Amino acid sequence: MGSQFPVSDRNAYISTITGVREVALTGTADLASWSARLRAMNLVPYNDNGRASLLLTAIEARFRGIPFREMSISVVVSDDGGANVGGAYLAHAFNSSRLLAFAERAFFRTPYHLAVLTATEQLPARI
Repeated sequence: MGSQFPVSDRNAYISTITGVREVALTGTADLASWSARLRAMNLVPYNDNGRASLLLTAIEARFRGIPFREMSISVVVSDDGGANVGGAYLAHAFNSSRLLAFAERAFFRTPYHLAVLTATEQLPARI
């Protein structure tokens, strides 16, 4: 069937990781707080019925043989003043690998920090 996006709209990734265990959660937070925090970067959070939309993801994977776990917190942003979704801003992220956390910060200028993370497939879910 092919992609729903034209080739020019696809993101180009440096690498693709397979065999990933992942969980993604969506939620909302205080819109005024995120508006103030994102203002310095000229970003506007998406207005989700008076709340800011958040995306929390956690994965367990291997990159070039290095096992790691990662958790990220992103805020959905708008490119039209808050009315429509325009993308996501990576607010904070954690990686269990010192090397990969450093590489993310040094090469991609992302807010990654080293952390001890665990992943389980048992209830209750926890990160």
